[in-house]
Amino acid sequence: MINVRLPLGTLFLLVGLVSGASASEAIDRRTVEISLADYPRGAFDLELLHLSGTVTYRTWTEDRVEVTFVRVGTGKDLPEAETHRDSIRLGTSTAKRSIRIATLAWGFPDFWRAIDYVKRKVQPAMAHIVIRAPARVRAHLMTAYGSIALKDVEGKIHAKSDQGAVLVQGAKGALELETSSGAIWIEGKLDARIRARTRSGTIRARECQGDLDFESKTGSLYVDYRILGRGDQHLWTDTGTIEVGVPLQSDIRFEMHASPDRITTSLNLSATQHGAHRFSGVLNAPLCEMAIGTRSGKIRVSGR
Repeated sequence: MINVRLPLGTLFLLVGLVSGASASEAIDRRTVEISLADYPRGAFDLELLHLSGTVTYRTWTEDRVEVTFVRVGTGKDLPEAETHRDSIRLGTSTAKRSIRIATLAWGFPDFWRAIDYVKRKVQPAMAHIVIRAPARVRAHLMTAYGSIALKDVEGKIHAKSDQGAVLVQGAKGALELETSSGAIWIEGKLDARIRARTRSGTIRARECQGDLDFESKTGSLYVDYRILGRGDQHLWTDTGTIEVGVPLQSDIRFEMHASPDRITTSLNLSATQHGAHRFSGVLNAPLCEMAIGTRSGKIRVSGR
């Protein structure tokens, strides 16, 4: 492993790789460290554009960013003249309180053309990325083909996977999670405002504390609250099922949008409104609102 310690400024690190390794073999590993000591106060922006492979992001107490890059396998099925598939590029630049990280196969003119290759089911080279950063870093993480894991994170983070899952294991702060064709799993110690969107996957959240805003086009939502705050909650799916568990001592006003035959609950709710496609009810006191809706699925609400 090579450790490179960098001052703030401008850096573009090109990593050349050897050929002939199998798809599962790690054939290059590099670690880059970027010190934030020159900017002791205030927020920093970090942007990651990753082509193919997993991304793991963690928060730590040190005032520096560490990026570990592990290249595995080789690309295939791409024109040799365009890809030079024995190589991949790791680029890191810092300027104006921002850090930009990009991993591209040689020959890709830009990241969006790389995504186009992925969407046409062309298999590029793969690399796994692990990032550790302080909580004051506002992270924007994007991968075209692979999963993103946020582990014990704090601060403001946006994570988007075009073809893969998003996993959260412990979070505090504000998270925005997106995936086009994958699941979103949220667990661990959570005290965060979380906005999650998926087009064709399931969203599962356990032991939540904070404000949730979840939407899935064709998947189901499974949400279990540990503590319900005073903020509003929003859970929606077009065609899936929504299952919600809340503490019995919670103070909630429910707004459920579905036909009555598709709503079931074990809670003792004081009904405030009935309609053909709407049910309103209160558990204990209406201190926060939970809006739950589905076009053609079912809603199940229970207490614990």
